[in-house]
Amino acid sequence: MDSFTLKKSFIWVMLLLLCGMTLKAANNPQVVVKLDKPGSLISKVSFYTTNLKVIGSLDGKDMYYLRKMAGCDNDGRPTKGELATLDLSEANILTGNYIYLSMSGEFYFNGLQSVNLVHDEKDAICQFEFSNCNALKKIILPSSLKSIRRYAFQDCTNLQSVEFSSDSIEMENSVFSGCTRLYDVKFPKKLVKIPASTFSGCTNLRSCEIPSALKEIGVAAFADCALNKITIPSTVTKIGAAAFENCDKLLSIELPSGLLEIESETFKGCKFLGKIVLPSQLVKIGDWAFSQCGCLLHVEFPNTLQEIGDGAFYNNCLLQVDLPPNLVRIDDYAFESGTFRELKLPKSLTYIGRSAFGSCEELSSVYVFWNQIPNLDVAYAFDEVPMEQCTLYVPKGKVAQYKSSSNWSYFKNIVEFDATGIDKVVTSTDVKEVSRYSVNGQRLSAPTKGLNIVKYSDGSVKKVAIQ
Repeated sequence: MDSFTLKKSFIWVMLLLLCGMTLKAANNPQVVVKLDKPGSLISKVSFYTTNLKVIGSLDGKDMYYLRKMAGCDNDGRPTKGELATLDLSEANILTGNYIYLSMSGEFYFNGLQSVNLVHDEKDAICQFEFSNCNALKKIILPSSLKSIRRYAFQDCTNLQSVEFSSDSIEMENSVFSGCTRLYDVKFPKKLVKIPASTFSGCTNLRSCEIPSALKEIGVAAFADCALNKITIPSTVTKIGAAAFENCDKLLSIELPSGLLEIESETFKGCKFLGKIVLPSQLVKIGDWAFSQCGCLLHVEFPNTLQEIGDGAFYNNCLLQVDLPPNLVRIDDYAFESGTFRELKLPKSLTYIGRSAFGSCEELSSVYVFWNQIPNLDVAYAFDEVPMEQCTLYVPKGKVAQYKSSSNWSYFKNIVEFDATGIDKVVTSTDVKEVSRYSVNGQRLSAPTKGLNIVKYSDGSVKKVAIQ
Protein backbone atom coordinates (compact mmCIF):
# COMPACT_ATOMS: atom_id res chain seq x y z
CA MET A 1 0.00 0.00 0.00
CA ASP A 2 1.53 3.36 -1.06
CA SER A 3 1.81 6.41 1.16
CA PHE A 4 -1.00 8.24 -0.66
CA THR A 5 -3.45 5.39 0.06
CA LEU A 6 -2.38 5.35 3.72
CA LYS A 7 -2.94 9.10 4.07
CA LYS A 8 -6.32 8.80 2.39
CA SER A 9 -7.39 5.99 4.74
CA PHE A 10 -6.25 7.98 7.76
CA ILE A 11 -8.27 11.03 6.66
CA TRP A 12 -11.40 8.87 6.22
CA VAL A 13 -10.98 7.38 9.71
CA MET A 14 -10.61 10.83 11.25
CA LEU A 15 -13.68 12.12 9.40
CA LEU A 16 -15.73 9.16 10.61
CA LEU A 17 -14.63 9.74 14.21
CA LEU A 18 -15.45 13.45 13.95
CA CYS A 19 -18.86 12.69 12.48
CA GLY A 20 -19.51 10.19 15.27
CA MET A 21 -18.64 12.76 17.94
CA THR A 22 -20.82 15.37 16.26
CA LEU A 23 -23.75 12.96 16.00
CA LYS A 24 -23.32 11.96 19.65
CA ALA A 25 -23.40 15.61 20.73
CA ALA A 26 -26.40 16.28 18.51
CA ASN A 27 -28.18 13.23 19.94
CA ASN A 28 -27.58 14.44 23.50
CA PRO A 29 -29.40 17.78 23.69
CA GLN A 30 -30.61 19.13 27.00
CA VAL A 31 -34.13 18.04 27.85
CA VAL A 32 -36.01 20.80 29.69
CA VAL A 33 -38.94 19.73 31.85
CA LYS A 34 -41.39 22.17 33.48
CA LEU A 35 -43.33 20.57 36.29
CA ASP A 36 -46.95 21.61 36.83
CA LYS A 37 -47.09 19.86 40.17
CA PRO A 38 -44.69 18.04 42.47
CA GLY A 39 -44.40 14.27 42.04
CA SER A 40 -45.02 14.29 38.28
CA LEU A 41 -41.44 14.05 36.99
CA ILE A 42 -41.69 10.32 36.25
CA SER A 43 -44.45 11.01 33.72
CA LYS A 44 -42.60 13.90 32.06
CA VAL A 45 -39.20 12.52 31.16
CA SER A 46 -37.64 9.29 29.93
CA PHE A 47 -35.68 7.27 32.48
CA TYR A 48 -32.77 7.11 30.02
CA THR A 49 -32.38 10.88 29.59
CA THR A 50 -28.72 11.90 29.86
CA ASN A 51 -28.92 15.72 29.98
CA LEU A 52 -31.79 17.19 31.99
CA LYS A 53 -32.95 20.56 33.29
CA VAL A 54 -35.90 20.66 35.68
CA ILE A 55 -37.96 23.82 36.26
CA GLY A 56 -40.55 23.85 39.03
CA SER A 57 -41.12 22.10 42.36
CA LEU A 58 -39.74 18.65 43.17
CA ASP A 59 -40.95 16.46 46.02
CA GLY A 60 -39.49 13.32 47.59
CA LYS A 61 -40.84 11.08 44.82
CA ASP A 62 -39.20 13.25 42.16
CA MET A 63 -35.89 13.29 44.02
CA TYR A 64 -35.89 9.51 44.22
CA TYR A 65 -36.62 9.27 40.48
CA LEU A 66 -33.64 11.56 39.80
CA ARG A 67 -31.49 9.31 41.99
CA LYS A 68 -32.51 6.26 39.96
CA MET A 69 -31.89 8.10 36.68
CA ALA A 70 -28.41 8.99 37.96
CA GLY A 71 -27.50 5.36 38.51
CA CYS A 72 -28.54 4.14 41.99
CA ASP A 73 -31.79 2.81 43.49
CA ASN A 74 -33.15 3.00 47.04
CA ASP A 75 -31.30 -0.18 48.05
CA GLY A 76 -27.99 1.29 46.94
CA ARG A 77 -27.81 -0.96 43.88
CA PRO A 78 -26.79 0.33 40.42
CA THR A 79 -29.51 1.04 37.87
CA LYS A 80 -29.38 1.42 34.10
CA GLY A 81 -29.96 5.17 34.39
CA GLU A 82 -27.59 7.36 32.36
CA LEU A 83 -28.29 10.86 33.71
CA ALA A 84 -24.91 12.59 33.39
CA THR A 85 -25.84 16.29 33.52
CA LEU A 86 -28.49 17.62 35.89
CA ASP A 87 -29.46 21.31 36.02
CA LEU A 88 -31.63 22.19 39.01
CA SER A 89 -30.86 25.91 39.03
CA GLU A 90 -34.54 26.81 38.50
CA ALA A 91 -36.02 24.02 40.63
CA ASN A 92 -37.45 24.15 44.13
CA ILE A 93 -37.10 21.18 46.45
CA LEU A 94 -40.08 20.41 48.69
CA THR A 95 -40.62 17.79 51.39
CA GLY A 96 -42.22 14.42 50.81
CA ASN A 97 -42.00 11.27 52.92
CA TYR A 98 -40.77 9.06 50.10
CA ILE A 99 -38.05 6.50 50.83
CA TYR A 100 -35.03 7.21 48.65
CA LEU A 101 -32.55 4.94 50.45
CA SER A 102 -32.82 1.94 52.75
CA MET A 103 -29.61 1.23 54.65
CA SER A 104 -28.84 -1.85 56.67
CA GLY A 105 -26.05 -4.19 57.68
CA GLU A 106 -22.66 -2.57 57.15
CA PHE A 107 -23.93 1.02 57.55
CA TYR A 108 -25.01 0.84 61.24
CA PHE A 109 -26.45 4.30 60.73
CA ASN A 110 -26.61 6.35 63.96
CA GLY A 111 -26.20 3.14 65.95
CA LEU A 112 -29.07 1.39 64.14
CA GLN A 113 -28.58 -1.67 61.97
CA SER A 114 -31.18 -0.54 59.46
CA VAL A 115 -32.92 2.71 58.56
CA ASN A 116 -35.16 4.09 55.82
CA LEU A 117 -34.24 7.59 54.66
CA VAL A 118 -37.02 9.88 53.44
CA HIS A 119 -36.86 13.34 51.92
CA ASP A 120 -38.21 15.36 54.82
CA GLU A 121 -36.66 18.81 54.41
CA LYS A 122 -37.56 21.75 52.19
CA ASP A 123 -34.88 23.48 50.10
CA ALA A 124 -32.36 20.78 50.99
CA ILE A 125 -30.55 17.82 49.53
CA CYS A 126 -30.81 15.20 52.23
CA GLN A 127 -28.21 12.80 53.61
CA PHE A 128 -27.04 10.17 51.10
CA GLU A 129 -29.65 11.46 48.58
CA PHE A 130 -27.36 11.10 45.53
CA SER A 131 -24.68 8.86 47.06
CA ASN A 132 -23.20 6.28 44.69
CA CYS A 133 -24.98 7.80 41.67
CA ASN A 134 -22.20 6.91 39.30
CA ALA A 135 -23.85 8.09 36.07
CA LEU A 136 -23.81 11.68 37.31
CA LYS A 137 -21.00 13.87 35.90
CA LYS A 138 -22.22 17.43 36.39
CA ILE A 139 -24.80 19.03 38.64
CA ILE A 140 -26.03 22.62 38.92
CA LEU A 141 -27.72 23.10 42.26
CA PRO A 142 -30.93 25.13 42.85
CA SER A 143 -30.70 28.86 43.53
CA SER A 144 -33.22 28.31 46.36
CA LEU A 145 -31.13 25.60 48.02
CA LYS A 146 -30.34 26.30 51.69
CA SER A 147 -28.60 23.15 52.89
CA ILE A 148 -26.84 19.97 51.79
CA ARG A 149 -26.81 17.22 54.38
CA ARG A 150 -24.01 14.76 55.08
CA TYR A 151 -22.86 12.27 52.46
CA ALA A 152 -25.30 13.75 49.91
CA PHE A 153 -23.01 13.03 46.94
CA GLN A 154 -20.58 10.62 48.58
CA ASP A 155 -18.82 8.19 46.23
CA CYS A 156 -20.29 9.63 43.03
CA THR A 157 -17.17 8.39 41.31
CA ASN A 158 -17.90 9.98 37.92
CA LEU A 159 -18.98 13.39 39.21
CA GLN A 160 -16.65 15.98 37.69
CA SER A 161 -18.28 19.38 38.17
CA VAL A 162 -20.45 21.02 40.84
CA GLU A 163 -21.94 24.49 40.48
CA PHE A 164 -23.79 26.35 43.23
CA SER A 165 -26.46 28.79 42.04
CA SER A 166 -27.10 30.41 45.43
CA ASP A 167 -24.85 32.95 47.19
CA SER A 168 -24.80 31.10 50.50
CA ILE A 169 -25.48 27.59 51.71
CA GLU A 170 -25.00 25.35 54.74
CA MET A 171 -23.22 22.06 54.22
CA GLU A 172 -22.71 19.12 56.56
CA ASN A 173 -19.83 16.63 56.67
CA SER A 174 -18.56 14.50 53.79
CA VAL A 175 -20.90 15.92 51.14
CA PHE A 176 -18.54 15.13 48.22
CA SER A 177 -16.16 12.66 49.86
CA GLY A 178 -14.93 9.91 47.58
CA CYS A 179 -15.89 11.73 44.34
CA THR A 180 -12.67 10.60 42.74
CA ARG A 181 -13.13 12.42 39.41
CA LEU A 182 -14.33 15.74 40.78
CA TYR A 183 -12.07 18.52 39.52
CA ASP A 184 -14.23 21.65 39.28
CA VAL A 185 -16.16 23.27 42.15
CA LYS A 186 -17.69 26.73 42.08
CA PHE A 187 -18.50 27.72 45.67
CA PRO A 188 -21.22 30.14 46.78
CA LYS A 189 -19.76 33.61 47.30
CA LYS A 190 -20.96 33.85 50.92
CA LEU A 191 -19.97 30.36 52.06
CA VAL A 192 -18.60 30.60 55.63
CA LYS A 193 -17.60 26.98 56.35
CA ILE A 194 -16.24 23.97 54.47
CA PRO A 195 -17.14 21.15 56.89
CA ALA A 196 -15.22 18.01 57.85
CA SER A 197 -14.28 15.62 55.03
CA THR A 198 -16.18 17.63 52.42
CA PHE A 199 -13.72 16.69 49.66
CA SER A 200 -11.83 13.89 51.38
CA GLY A 201 -10.60 11.39 48.82
CA CYS A 202 -11.35 13.63 45.80
CA THR A 203 -8.14 12.51 44.14
CA ASN A 204 -8.61 14.65 40.99
CA LEU A 205 -9.43 17.94 42.74
CA ARG A 206 -6.39 20.00 41.74
CA SER A 207 -7.50 23.52 42.57
CA CYS A 208 -10.48 25.43 43.90
CA GLU A 209 -11.18 29.07 44.57
CA ILE A 210 -12.03 29.62 48.21
CA PRO A 211 -14.68 32.36 48.70
CA SER A 212 -13.54 35.50 50.49
CA ALA A 213 -16.24 35.14 53.18
CA LEU A 214 -15.00 31.77 54.43
CA LYS A 215 -14.24 31.51 58.16
CA GLU A 216 -13.55 27.82 58.78
CA ILE A 217 -12.11 24.75 57.03
CA GLY A 218 -13.14 21.55 58.79
CA VAL A 219 -11.29 18.39 59.83
CA ALA A 220 -9.91 16.46 56.81
CA ALA A 221 -11.85 18.78 54.49
CA PHE A 222 -9.35 18.34 51.62
CA ALA A 223 -7.51 15.20 52.80
CA ASP A 224 -6.09 13.03 50.01
CA CYS A 225 -6.88 15.58 47.29
CA ALA A 226 -4.64 16.44 44.33
CA LEU A 227 -4.44 20.16 45.15
CA ASN A 228 -1.27 21.78 43.86
CA LYS A 229 -2.12 25.25 45.07
CA ILE A 230 -4.73 26.91 47.22
CA THR A 231 -5.21 30.44 48.49
CA ILE A 232 -6.86 30.72 51.88
CA PRO A 233 -8.49 34.11 52.51
CA SER A 234 -7.60 36.26 55.50
CA THR A 235 -11.11 35.73 56.93
CA VAL A 236 -10.32 32.11 57.88
CA THR A 237 -9.60 31.76 61.61
CA LYS A 238 -9.79 27.96 61.98
CA ILE A 239 -8.39 25.07 59.95
CA GLY A 240 -9.26 21.63 61.31
CA ALA A 241 -6.97 18.68 61.96
CA ALA A 242 -5.76 16.79 58.87
CA ALA A 243 -7.44 19.37 56.61
CA PHE A 244 -4.81 18.91 53.88
CA GLU A 245 -3.33 15.58 54.95
CA ASN A 246 -1.71 13.59 52.13
CA CYS A 247 -2.25 16.32 49.52
CA ASP A 248 0.90 15.05 47.89
CA LYS A 249 0.73 17.46 44.93
CA LEU A 250 0.59 20.59 47.10
CA LEU A 251 3.61 22.79 46.40
CA SER A 252 3.01 25.93 48.45
CA ILE A 253 0.44 27.57 50.68
CA GLU A 254 0.08 30.86 52.50
CA LEU A 255 -1.91 30.75 55.70
CA PRO A 256 -4.06 33.64 56.96
CA SER A 257 -2.44 35.90 59.54
CA GLY A 258 -5.30 35.54 62.03
CA LEU A 259 -4.81 31.78 62.44
CA LEU A 260 -3.68 31.03 66.01
CA GLU A 261 -3.16 27.26 65.74
CA ILE A 262 -2.18 24.76 63.09
CA GLU A 263 -3.95 21.64 64.30
CA SER A 264 -2.71 18.07 64.32
CA GLU A 265 -1.76 16.44 61.00
CA THR A 266 -2.96 19.45 59.00
CA PHE A 267 -0.25 19.03 56.34
CA LYS A 268 1.01 15.55 57.19
CA GLY A 269 2.26 13.67 54.16
CA CYS A 270 2.33 16.70 51.83
CA LYS A 271 5.58 15.37 50.44
CA PHE A 272 6.12 18.07 47.78
CA LEU A 273 5.24 21.04 49.98
CA GLY A 274 8.28 23.27 49.57
CA LYS A 275 7.10 26.61 50.87
CA ILE A 276 4.77 27.72 53.60
CA VAL A 277 4.25 31.13 55.18
CA LEU A 278 3.20 30.68 58.80
CA PRO A 279 0.65 33.11 60.29
CA SER A 280 2.15 36.12 62.04
CA GLN A 281 0.00 35.51 65.16
CA LEU A 282 0.49 31.73 65.37
CA VAL A 283 0.70 30.35 68.93
CA LYS A 284 0.74 26.55 68.47
CA ILE A 285 1.74 23.97 65.87
CA GLY A 286 -0.14 20.73 66.59
CA ASP A 287 0.99 17.11 66.66
CA TRP A 288 2.42 15.77 63.38
CA ALA A 289 1.26 18.92 61.58
CA PHE A 290 4.12 18.90 59.03
CA SER A 291 5.44 15.38 59.46
CA GLN A 292 6.70 13.61 56.34
CA CYS A 293 6.90 16.83 54.32
CA GLY A 294 10.05 15.74 52.50
CA CYS A 295 10.54 18.89 50.40
CA LEU A 296 9.96 21.47 53.14
CA LEU A 297 13.37 23.11 53.36
CA HIS A 298 12.68 26.34 55.23
CA VAL A 299 10.17 27.53 57.81
CA GLU A 300 10.23 30.96 59.37
CA PHE A 301 8.67 30.70 62.81
CA PRO A 302 6.73 33.78 64.02
CA ASN A 303 7.75 35.36 67.32
CA THR A 304 4.32 34.60 68.78
CA LEU A 305 4.84 30.81 68.62
CA GLN A 306 4.80 29.14 72.05
CA GLU A 307 4.34 25.40 71.45
CA ILE A 308 5.41 22.79 68.89
CA GLY A 309 3.54 19.48 69.26
CA ASP A 310 4.51 15.82 69.05
CA GLY A 311 6.16 14.91 65.74
CA ALA A 312 5.22 18.28 64.21
CA PHE A 313 8.23 18.25 61.85
CA TYR A 314 9.08 14.56 62.02
CA ASN A 315 11.22 13.30 59.13
CA ASN A 316 11.76 16.73 57.63
CA CYS A 317 14.39 18.23 55.32
CA LEU A 318 14.71 21.65 56.98
CA LEU A 319 18.09 23.28 56.40
CA GLN A 320 18.25 24.80 59.86
CA VAL A 321 15.94 25.26 62.83
CA ASP A 322 15.98 28.78 64.25
CA LEU A 323 13.31 28.73 66.94
CA PRO A 324 11.48 31.93 67.94
CA PRO A 325 12.26 33.87 71.15
CA ASN A 326 8.98 33.14 72.96
CA LEU A 327 8.81 29.39 72.40
CA VAL A 328 8.04 27.57 75.66
CA ARG A 329 7.51 23.92 74.73
CA ILE A 330 8.81 21.38 72.19
CA ASP A 331 7.02 18.05 72.51
CA ASP A 332 8.12 14.47 71.85
CA TYR A 333 9.59 13.62 68.42
CA ALA A 334 8.92 17.17 67.19
CA PHE A 335 11.96 17.27 64.86
CA GLU A 336 13.01 13.61 64.98
CA SER A 337 14.88 12.25 61.94
CA GLY A 338 15.48 15.75 60.63
CA THR A 339 18.36 16.51 58.27
CA PHE A 340 19.24 20.00 59.50
CA ARG A 341 22.79 20.77 60.63
CA GLU A 342 22.18 23.82 62.81
CA LEU A 343 19.79 24.38 65.73
CA LYS A 344 19.14 27.46 67.88
CA LEU A 345 17.26 27.03 71.16
CA PRO A 346 15.75 30.18 72.73
CA LYS A 347 16.11 30.81 76.46
CA SER A 348 12.30 30.95 76.82
CA LEU A 349 12.16 27.13 76.51
CA THR A 350 11.06 25.27 79.62
CA TYR A 351 10.37 21.82 78.14
CA ILE A 352 11.93 19.64 75.45
CA GLY A 353 10.24 16.27 74.95
CA ARG A 354 11.57 12.79 74.45
CA SER A 355 13.53 12.41 71.21
CA ALA A 356 12.45 15.90 70.13
CA PHE A 357 15.67 16.02 68.07
CA GLY A 358 16.32 12.28 68.05
CA SER A 359 18.12 10.64 65.14
CA CYS A 360 19.07 14.02 63.62
CA GLU A 361 22.25 12.50 62.28
CA GLU A 362 23.48 15.59 60.42
CA LEU A 363 23.21 17.90 63.43
CA SER A 364 26.58 19.55 64.03
CA SER A 365 25.85 22.85 65.80
CA VAL A 366 23.49 23.60 68.69
CA TYR A 367 23.29 27.19 70.02
CA VAL A 368 21.80 27.89 73.45
CA PHE A 369 21.25 31.26 75.15
CA TRP A 370 20.69 30.35 78.81
CA ASN A 371 22.87 32.01 81.42
CA GLN A 372 20.95 30.09 84.08
CA ILE A 373 21.30 26.48 82.99
CA PRO A 374 17.85 24.83 82.65
CA ASN A 375 17.07 21.38 83.98
CA LEU A 376 16.17 19.69 80.70
CA ASP A 377 16.59 16.00 79.88
CA VAL A 378 19.09 16.50 77.08
CA ALA A 379 20.02 12.83 76.68
CA TYR A 380 16.43 11.92 75.81
CA ALA A 381 15.84 15.02 73.71
CA PHE A 382 18.91 14.34 71.52
CA ASP A 383 18.63 10.57 71.49
CA GLU A 384 20.65 8.91 68.69
CA VAL A 385 22.41 12.16 67.76
CA PRO A 386 26.15 11.46 67.18
CA MET A 387 27.64 13.67 69.91
CA GLU A 388 31.20 13.33 68.64
CA GLN A 389 30.34 15.47 65.62
CA CYS A 390 28.01 17.91 67.37
CA THR A 391 29.21 21.11 69.10
CA LEU A 392 27.22 22.90 71.80
CA TYR A 393 27.67 26.69 71.68
CA VAL A 394 26.98 28.40 75.01
CA PRO A 395 27.10 32.06 76.14
CA LYS A 396 30.51 33.50 76.97
CA GLY A 397 31.84 32.52 80.39
CA LYS A 398 29.45 29.56 80.78
CA VAL A 399 31.48 26.66 79.36
CA ALA A 400 32.52 25.28 82.75
CA GLN A 401 28.97 25.36 84.09
CA TYR A 402 27.57 23.48 81.09
CA LYS A 403 30.38 20.92 81.23
CA SER A 404 29.65 20.23 84.89
CA SER A 405 25.88 19.93 84.32
CA SER A 406 24.60 16.35 84.56
CA ASN A 407 22.32 17.04 81.60
CA TRP A 408 24.35 19.22 79.26
CA SER A 409 27.61 17.32 79.68
CA TYR A 410 25.98 14.85 77.26
CA PHE A 411 27.57 17.10 74.62
CA LYS A 412 31.27 16.23 74.28
CA ASN A 413 32.23 19.46 72.51
CA ILE A 414 31.18 22.63 74.35
CA VAL A 415 32.52 26.04 73.31
CA GLU A 416 31.48 29.61 74.01
CA PHE A 417 30.17 32.18 71.54
CA ASP A 418 28.93 35.75 71.57
CA ALA A 419 25.19 35.22 72.11
CA THR A 420 24.51 38.72 70.79
CA GLY A 421 26.27 38.08 67.47
CA ILE A 422 25.31 34.59 66.39
CA ASP A 423 24.57 35.68 62.83
CA LYS A 424 28.25 36.58 62.42
CA VAL A 425 29.42 32.98 62.81
CA VAL A 426 31.42 32.05 59.69
CA THR A 427 31.39 28.59 58.18
CA SER A 428 33.81 27.01 55.75
CA THR A 429 33.63 27.95 52.08
CA ASP A 430 35.08 24.62 50.97
CA VAL A 431 31.77 23.35 49.56
CA LYS A 432 31.18 19.63 49.16
CA GLU A 433 28.22 17.27 49.23
CA VAL A 434 27.23 16.35 52.79
CA SER A 435 24.13 14.23 52.32
CA ARG A 436 21.52 13.17 49.80
CA TYR A 437 17.81 12.39 50.31
CA SER A 438 14.75 11.24 48.41
CA VAL A 439 11.68 13.51 48.22
CA ASN A 440 10.25 11.44 51.09
CA GLY A 441 13.17 12.44 53.30
CA GLN A 442 14.93 9.06 53.27
CA ARG A 443 18.75 9.10 53.27
CA LEU A 444 20.34 7.94 50.01
CA SER A 445 23.79 6.39 49.87
CA ALA A 446 24.27 7.22 46.18
CA PRO A 447 22.51 9.13 43.39
CA THR A 448 19.16 7.44 42.77
CA LYS A 449 16.84 7.72 39.79
CA GLY A 450 14.23 10.46 40.26
CA LEU A 451 14.39 13.69 42.25
CA ASN A 452 17.26 13.85 44.77
CA ILE A 453 17.68 16.54 47.43
CA VAL A 454 21.39 17.24 47.88
CA LYS A 455 22.79 19.18 50.83
CA TYR A 456 26.22 20.82 50.76
CA SER A 457 28.66 21.79 53.48
CA ASP A 458 27.88 25.51 53.10
CA GLY A 459 24.24 24.83 54.04
CA SER A 460 22.91 25.14 50.49
CA VAL A 461 20.48 22.59 49.06
CA LYS A 462 19.78 21.67 45.47
CA LYS A 463 17.14 19.48 43.90
CA VAL A 464 18.79 17.23 41.32
CA ALA A 465 16.92 15.10 38.77
CA ILE A 466 18.71 11.78 38.18
CA GLN A 467 17.83 10.07 34.92
